[in-house]
Parts: sequence; structure tokens; C-alpha cells
Amino acid sequence: MIGKLKENIILLDATRTPDGGGGEVVTWSEGASFAAELSWRRATPDRVGFRNAYRRRARLVHRAKAALSFSSRLRIDGADFRITALTPIAPDHRYVLTEIEEIRS
Repeated sequence: MIGKLKENIILLDATRTPDGGGGEVVTWSEGASFAAELSWRRATPDRVGFRNAYRRRARLVHRAKAALSFSSRLRIDGADFRITALTPIAPDHRYVLTEIEEIRS
């Protein structure tokens, strides 16, 4: 399986800073990286103003050692992604299938 884990995926770390009004500002910076098998899925339409844009989606297969949760963000080729599903695979749960979706600001 390790031969297919060729994509470098960057895990983003959140830094929370008080905004002075009782809330906080979250900034994301590059942290650790891990190897994964990446397969792109069909993009989903996303309405932006008067035109359609598309939100990229993908599936990752990676070792379970990568500490991911639904609050994690990932960076692939300069674009940020959020996690929509985490599913352990293989009988010994050494690998995880992760569904991700592009974040549009």
C-alpha cells in the first residue's frame, strides 16, 4: 500500500487570537505533512454572486498515524480543504479513507 501514498498533504495548524470584541480570529499556518493517495472526485457547484463556481472534492487514503479530526484543515497545491468524512479501512485499521472538500472564502 505504501507505494501508492505519493502525494504530500500539509496539515494546517489553527492559531486563535482574541479580536477585542469578545470573539476570536482564527488564522491557519502550515504544520506537519503526511503522504497519501489522492483521487479527485466530481466537483460540486457553488453559487458565487451571479455565476457558478465549483468546489473541488477528493478522497485521501493515508496511514492512521496522521492525527486528523473534523476540525482539521489540509492544504494541497496551495488550496485549503476541510474534512467531511473519516473512515478506517483495512482489517487492522492502519489506513484511513478521508473525504475532503475545498474551502472557499
